[in-house]
Amino acid sequence: MDAKYVEWVRARIREHAPDPTEPDRVQVLALAAYNLSKGAGTLFGLHWPESGLGEVERLRDEALAQLERWFECLDDHDAVETAKFIVKHHLRVQVPAPILEYLRHVESREGLDVPDASADHVAHMTSRIAAAPTALKTAWLNVQATAQATMLALQRLDWPHEPFMAEPPATAAHLAAVEQELQFTLPDAFVHVMGLWGRTAFFTWSIPLEARATLPGGTTNIVGGGFELGLWDLGRVLQMRTQCDVWRDVGQHAEGSEGYRRWDRALPFAGEDGQYLALEITDDPARAPVILLHHDNDENKGHGWRLAPSLPHFLMTWAQLGFPGEDAASLAPFKTERGLSLDTDIANRWRAHLFVE
Repeated sequence: MDAKYVEWVRARIREHAPDPTEPDRVQVLALAAYNLSKGAGTLFGLHWPESGLGEVERLRDEALAQLERWFECLDDHDAVETAKFIVKHHLRVQVPAPILEYLRHVESREGLDVPDASADHVAHMTSRIAAAPTALKTAWLNVQATAQATMLALQRLDWPHEPFMAEPPATAAHLAAVEQELQFTLPDAFVHVMGLWGRTAFFTWSIPLEARATLPGGTTNIVGGGFELGLWDLGRVLQMRTQCDVWRDVGQHAEGSEGYRRWDRALPFAGEDGQYLALEITDDPARAPVILLHHDNDENKGHGWRLAPSLPHFLMTWAQLGFPGEDAASLAPFKTERGLSLDTDIANRWRAHLFVE
């Protein structure tokens, strides 16, 4: 049993050899190398058997060597993201010097192509992060634990998935630089999540076509979970905000109309191509509901749906549902007049199917 598992892991390491056409595979290899280094966790989507894993150190070295070879074919962005993971977890991989230098630049400026914020602005943002409720820290631990439970459930169901990964929190300088480029004050909850939880988090999964027939009633239109480019991503906020202006204008909404304001007063934190999860900007930074946006401006496709009263509330509820998304059909089963809810028959049946054997 143990020998067969060792060979299975070794085969997966070989399968994750450098391939410029599939750069996402380096993330899976990096997580396996990390878990082999610490002696716990999942390996290529599976947990270690109860009997343990022999030759752990040899497999770890093979995975680390394979990971190092990836730098030969990664573009700058993927190379920096891989280097971030390696440096953060102190993996014994020699990162090319130019990539390390680029990483230092990215970390110091967070990759922002905008002017530095003033010292006063940064100091004010530091105070706003520090003012976050203590309960938010516990909430983040709960979200992480729920994400881990979801990965175990996906493994049991044999549904394809990528690992849940979160980057370190954003700096006050990063948030201040983003805010100065916008025409509004960043909502408090946005500042707190990005400044305490992490500037970016990734997690995706999908339901095989043959498995959809076994889903509980009311959930058969769910096709997967997460957002391909992140559950949230501070690094893409300014880009997505610009895209919202484009979709606002494409929709030919009269200035000042509800349709115009919906796009104009949105702060997207996830999504692409005209479909976004966003915060609705109000005159009060303490109030910013989470909404769904769709470029067709069609409510049947989720446009304008209110999903939660705040970003932390949305993320905690979303996590307990397994992060269903990235389209309206996957969120619709759990939507009520108050937003996404765990307190419905459909939500209970879905969670029982997902989390309970």
